[in-house]
Amino acid sequence: MRAGTAGPWLREPAPAIQIRLARTGRDGCHDPARMSSVPHDPFRLPVQILTRGGLAGLAALTLVDRGATRMFAAPWTFALAGILVIPPLLCLLRLVNPTRPILLPSSSWLFLAAATVVVPVVSALFSPYRGPALLNAAGPVAAASLFLLLHD
Repeated sequence: MRAGTAGPWLREPAPAIQIRLARTGRDGCHDPARMSSVPHDPFRLPVQILTRGGLAGLAALTLVDRGATRMFAAPWTFALAGILVIPPLLCLLRLVNPTRPILLPSSSWLFLAAATVVVPVVSALFSPYRGPALLNAAGPVAAASLFLLLHD
C-alpha cells in the first residue's frame, strides 16, 4: 500500500529518507572471495567417503557375480562387513556432529527402530552360539541406522 492512500484515519507518513541496502562486490564490508556462505562442517568429508564406500560395496556385492551365498565366501566377506558397519558409523558421526544434528523421527518410529536394534542384539547375547548370532544381528542394526539416516 502506498503512503497516504489508506484513508484519512490510517495515513502513513511518506518516508523521509531512502534506505540503502548493502551492495555485493568491492563496495561491501567484506571481501567476497574470503567469505563463505556455507558453514564449515568437519564431518562432511568422512560422511561422503563412508557413503560412497558403502554404495560401492553394495554394488560390488550385488552386481559382480551371480550366486546367493557369495557374501559368505572369502573375498566378499569384507564387502559385507563394510556394508554392515558403515550405516552405524554414519549414524554415530551424525549424532556427534555439533553443526548439523540428526533429526529424529516421532517417538513411535524411534521406539520401533530401537526395538529393531535391541531385540536381535540381546537375543544374540543370550544365545549359546554368540559369535555367529552377533554377526547376524549386525543386519538389523545396520537397517535401523539406515532408517534413521534416511529419515534425516
